[in-house]
Amino acid sequence: MEMTLIVIAAIAVLALVGWGIAELKNKGDQYEPNEQEIETLEKQQANETRELDIHDVIETISSKGFDAV
Repeated sequence: MEMTLIVIAAIAVLALVGWGIAELKNKGDQYEPNEQEIETLEKQQANETRELDIHDVIETISSKGFDAV
């Protein structure tokens, strides 16, 4: 009984330490878009295009059962 409590406590401590390390690494990284991403965004804004969300795709899909035939 005591051994299982020790193992569970050790796993919990290991998980918390890993989580802390991941959080510290995440705070140090800052996302910066590269030139290709910036160019693509500028082209989209210039052409006034937008990405389709799932609702737009469902409205325009042509494979809706009998209607597709």
